[in-house]
Amino acid sequence: MRQAAHDPVDPEIHVERDYMDFCRAELARMREEVSTALATGAGEGEAVVDKYFNHALRQFRTRMVEELAELDGALVLRAPRLRAGRDLRQP
Repeated sequence: MRQAAHDPVDPEIHVERDYMDFCRAELARMREEVSTALATGAGEGEAVVDKYFNHALRQFRTRMVEELAELDGALVLRAPRLRAGRDLRQP
């Protein structure tokens, strides 16, 4: 945790921010993994025999990369208390 002794931010906020950082890192890892599989053709079958399967797999992986990219932008701390870095219950 990155909390200093004089830090006025609630420890719970730090935990939530750390978790969001972890989620962003995992999304980036998953996106890279799928992008690599898409680029290298990993898991695809023989080019002629498995033509339909390979096409469907590439389409699926392409959609997955796009969806993971969209999720990365959605990982924003929505609560004003969390974004502001302070407890709004305090005056």
